[in-house]
Amino acid sequence: MLDWLNKKVANLTDEDVAVLRRLQLFPYKDKDQEQKFDVPDKFFTKDPGLGRWRHSLRHGFYPPLVKRLNIPESPDLSTYQDILLSIASEREQRGSLSKEDFDVASTCFHKLSQSYSSLDSSQQERLCQALQRKRIVPVTRENGRGDLNYPMNTLYPDMPDTWFERFKFDKQHPNYVRGGHANVLFLKALGVSLLSENHTIEYVSATNSTFRPIRALDHRLDSYIPALLRFLFKEFHEDSLPEFQTLLKSLHFFQSEKISAKVTAKSSYYYVSSQCDLDAAFDAQTNRLIVADAKPRLGAEALAEALGLPTGAVRATLFTLWNSTTLREVDEILNAGAYPDLPEAFQPVHVAGAVAIATDEEWDDEDWNRAVDRINMGSETRGQVVGQPLTQQPNLQRKAERQSSSVPKSSAERKNKSVSSADPHRSAPPPKKSTIETHFGPSPFAGPSPSTERDGHRPQSPQGTVQPKQGNQNQAGQRRGQKQFKNYVYTYNESDREITQEAHSQKVDRRGMEYAMEYERRHNRTPEDCSADTGAGYDIFSTELSGEVRYIELKTVSGPGVTWA
Repeated sequence: MLDWLNKKVANLTDEDVAVLRRLQLFPYKDKDQEQKFDVPDKFFTKDPGLGRWRHSLRHGFYPPLVKRLNIPESPDLSTYQDILLSIASEREQRGSLSKEDFDVASTCFHKLSQSYSSLDSSQQERLCQALQRKRIVPVTRENGRGDLNYPMNTLYPDMPDTWFERFKFDKQHPNYVRGGHANVLFLKALGVSLLSENHTIEYVSATNSTFRPIRALDHRLDSYIPALLRFLFKEFHEDSLPEFQTLLKSLHFFQSEKISAKVTAKSSYYYVSSQCDLDAAFDAQTNRLIVADAKPRLGAEALAEALGLPTGAVRATLFTLWNSTTLREVDEILNAGAYPDLPEAFQPVHVAGAVAIATDEEWDDEDWNRAVDRINMGSETRGQVVGQPLTQQPNLQRKAERQSSSVPKSSAERKNKSVSSADPHRSAPPPKKSTIETHFGPSPFAGPSPSTERDGHRPQSPQGTVQPKQGNQNQAGQRRGQKQFKNYVYTYNESDREITQEAHSQKVDRRGMEYAMEYERRHNRTPEDCSADTGAGYDIFSTELSGEVRYIELKTVSGPGVTWA
């Protein structure tokens, strides 16, 4: 009959073709190699690998008749969709799935996933509406058999193998999407959860852990807060900025040799978890950023966990910002990425200090009085109690020295001014005894005065006043022209407590260092304490926003007769 139809194909009308398409005309062989027949719609001229659901005709089998009956060469997306829904319906009725049908369903699902991005929005919407809430996602059960699952019950493990190895996470789970279906847009449109967006890393506190604060990273974080807020301003809504700002200010870095954590991915339909050791984690209870060492990569990982950033481009940008060496480089990255400026309420405020002014020019009595008033006002703003204003310290003398590298100066040209004698109408109250003071005023000395005894500098005069001694003018002028080293000298009183001289000296040095570091940070610079490096030649390595480096040699001296209430 097929031979006769093939010869008479030119005489077939449209009504004849419609009748023939409903008849089981073409032969095929099933899995048992038995010959059977099926309708033309179940055939293609090329083997689609769809088993009993679709067949292929032998090459060159009745070409005129095949063309007249409009038998296609290969399946289209609607064919894959219909077959997948048919297999899903049969799975619901039988409660199980044969291996052949599961392989066909996986092929159909994979074809739809591959073609999803090439469809227009209306076609994508129609496809998802037809497949949503149907049992069409291929998974592998614990017994190794394939099965179909509902999209909302399924988790797609879209993480590299290194991630599973690092977190010791289960790579085989009955709710995982079967491998090979990597179109994330298609999966998300169906309602499948992504492991990259649906996992949490929860730090597990250990009782035997030892934590050591990392001050250098804390200082780095403090100086990076405005840039991080600008980064978050683009990625999140403006309403989130106050919460992020509060969080960033409360974070502190700690180093620990053992960092345990629990990694979890869960929903109302599945639960996957593991215990592991990490290099970086965030402790939400104490706001600690815990790292194994001070490497920038680990600090960025802990910070990303604290901010709750998703894995991907957002975290990569944070890593780039945190690894930048200067704030100027950070600003260039943000500007290149078209990150908007922060709202005015979150803009950093620059507070000028008296020491910065004193390094540039000589002061008269009125200059000193204005600076001291500003210092007292600043200390009240920061919430630190000073007791007596600095101008009421009768035995504290402040002297500023200005040097020039071009013309040698005589002793008559060197001016020293005392704050205590600036205003004869001010009287000092009786000295008060107290515990250790909690605030130190800015140093009256700033500039290129000799910093060591071999340069002719003695830290303290017999009267308790620091007197920078005139040294080699050419060397001093050369140091000033380089603008590298700057000396800050501070004067403190002896404690009333009976402590050793060594302990007192260490206390004074520590307070001087804390003040100088705080002063640098207030002026939007990033300081690092290098005092432990005896061969460095300086105590503080401070970086400007422009990238310029300041090498600071710090001198702290305690003077007798000075009382801080």
